Amino acid sequence: LYGGNQVERAVYMPEICVEKLKSHVLDFYRKNGYIELSYVKKFGVSDVSQFLTRLLISENGCEPYKNLKESLLSEKLWLEFESVAKETMAQNLWLDVSTIAPEVLSDADICCLADMLEKGNKKWNRLEDLYFFDESLANSCLHLFDLLILEKADKDAPLYKKSLQQQQQHQKGACQSQEKARGKKKAAAHVKGKKKKVGNDNDEDETSRSALSTFMTAEQIVTVLKDSVTLENCPDCILEELSEMLVSPLNAKYRARLDAVFLIAYDSHRKTRTDLSEKMNRLYSTITLSDLSLSVFDEKLAQQLRLHLLRGACTDLANLALGDYADMPNPLEITKKVRDSAIQEMVSPAKEYFDALFASLGEKTLQPFYDAMEKIALPNICSLNLYHPDRKTKTEMVNNRCNYLAEELKACSEPATALLLSCLLLFTLTTNQLLLASGKFVPQLITFLVDQLPSDTKELLLQAQEAVVSFLKGEQDEESKNTAMEMVHLLREKILTDVEEKVKL
Repeated sequence: LYGGNQVERAVYMPEICVEKLKSHVLDFYRKNGYIELSYVKKFGVSDVSQFLTRLLISENGCEPYKNLKESLLSEKLWLEFESVAKETMAQNLWLDVSTIAPEVLSDADICCLADMLEKGNKKWNRLEDLYFFDESLANSCLHLFDLLILEKADKDAPLYKKSLQQQQQHQKGACQSQEKARGKKKAAAHVKGKKKKVGNDNDEDETSRSALSTFMTAEQIVTVLKDSVTLENCPDCILEELSEMLVSPLNAKYRARLDAVFLIAYDSHRKTRTDLSEKMNRLYSTITLSDLSLSVFDEKLAQQLRLHLLRGACTDLANLALGDYADMPNPLEITKKVRDSAIQEMVSPAKEYFDALFASLGEKTLQPFYDAMEKIALPNICSLNLYHPDRKTKTEMVNNRCNYLAEELKACSEPATALLLSCLLLFTLTTNQLLLASGKFVPQLITFLVDQLPSDTKELLLQAQEAVVSFLKGEQDEESKNTAMEMVHLLREKILTDVEEKVKL
């Protein structure tokens, strides 16, 4: 009898029906490993939970079961489900409970299964009731971005370098402003007024550096994760959570790679910068020695050679300095338009210094050039160690110049060029000075040298000059070229012999 004196109506169920129901429910449960509460309730059982508890435990001593919200699940089926869940997590590091739960279970029952999984696996992270993932999944995804990090770091390295240069210039400007402010502090001490709010002049630089420090946004990371084969069916909520976890380590890897690329480029640039500084220092010393050597000529020729220096070696040095400061490739090939544009983009005092340097190239003396180069050599511009060579350095440079000209002369196959090299080498040997001159000064140099040379060398020099002039004024055929080279060869052998004897001494 179901019901009783507490209800208006009692239901009588014959004993045989009750036994049949119990037998049917028990068989169903043992066969399928579960039973739905609503299914039992259809047979008129009012207190389904109490009925099943008595049936499965008290009367038949069955194995323990899991009491879900709308069903009962056998311990065996639960252990199978839990095993599959752990295996899936171990393999994929993420889990969608609904994909491995028995299909007959309702959404509410599946949530109960997820609750039980959560209690037994504290290290699993749960999202939106049905999803789990392991924190190690984030680390396993880092390799997906390795190539992208390399590409972005290589692409951003020049911008990173420019950002650092802007920061250094800002710091230099701030230091100069502070020095000026300290100098004016006493003079302005008596002035009182409303303070003006000072903005951050470095905001743009900070924004630029911040952008360079960010590898990807969380949304961009999700896009990359979705394209991965291993995460192809992964729920969006897990991907979004992973992206938030990956932002920081990916930015760290990107910055480390960016620093590495920059340091490699910086080391290369520093070596190149050192080589360039040495080259500019040597060229400056060569210019000063060549300028000093002009005193042996008459004023007219000396002035012509001085102008040649300004338009040649001095211009090259100015272009090298500009290329060094403005970080321009191939500085010796820059056009006037590019040069003027680069100078206009500079800030004070560099702009004024370079304007003065290139203006000095149009003067008739080298003193304005020397004065301008002193400014260019300052630590905050090109940081050069310019100096006028002392006696020892001069001797070394003259000897090096002799060796250089001798090697060039040995390898030269053009009569006119060989004659010029011969004249320059003879000048250095006879005067112990260094001279920079072009081919148009060969006649004047020979006129000077004939009074300084021994008769045999003088005769060879004049014969070589005659042969070369004949070759240049003639048809420049192979026969006249061979004749000119033969005479130049005799002169060359005599000069090289003199050089070797000087080295022995």
